[in-house]
Amino acid sequence: MKKIIILLITIVVVLTLTNIITVSFLFNDKETKDSKEGKFSGLELTLEELEKDLDFYKNLDIYFKLLDYEDSEYMGKIEERLDEKIEDDFMLFAVSRIIEDERSKEIINKLKDEVYSKKLTEEEKEEIFSKNNACAELATGINEQLKNKFESSYNISKEEELEFIFYSPSLKSCLYSTAYEYSSTVDDYYNKHTKIVYNASTQSKIDEFTVYAYNYDYLDDEDIEKDRKRYVKFILENSGYNADLLKDISYIY
Repeated sequence: MKKIIILLITIVVVLTLTNIITVSFLFNDKETKDSKEGKFSGLELTLEELEKDLDFYKNLDIYFKLLDYEDSEYMGKIEERLDEKIEDDFMLFAVSRIIEDERSKEIINKLKDEVYSKKLTEEEKEEIFSKNNACAELATGINEQLKNKFESSYNISKEEELEFIFYSPSLKSCLYSTAYEYSSTVDDYYNKHTKIVYNASTQSKIDEFTVYAYNYDYLDDEDIEKDRKRYVKFILENSGYNADLLKDISYIY
């Protein structure tokens, strides 16, 4: 029932952010798709109705456990009818409302043009596919090296883990990014989280970016935000703008 839960939460988010009065569930139903109102026609939900029960929808994954077998089975069948692209549909719906503001539209279109001009073409992606696979084969050895890299004491902890590895068409080499966690209780407790990028061929560090810090005197919020942006920019520019590498990576949003 995960799709149903995501759907309902997404509806709430879309309505709240864009202040839209009505949206609809999306079902794999030809009659719905062919209607004049488009893919967002169907069961209308008002913003006021959703907001009234916001807490219920946010915890729906928990409340679904209360359903008896018959109702649970029925909801499972309903889930199968949902369009697989439903999250994309609602995201696009939200963007369509955001770009109703002319400046927002200009900013987003300019950014889109910049990204598209630098992304790899499908032909280029095919060319480096085997190289990416070759890079991936290095992951086991890298993990072993990182596992034995540091020894922690009773008041200082150091840990570094591989997050992803990829072939860089710009540097013509395998690069990998790690998450380095450092914490200390020598005086007051503090910790910081750093992304470190290495050249896998030479095992040399290319750059590092502190993307999170707690109680750390040497960095302020502005410094951290700058490093987050530097890190994202570095990965994108050196991977042919492969944003998938950065999905589910901690502390960069």
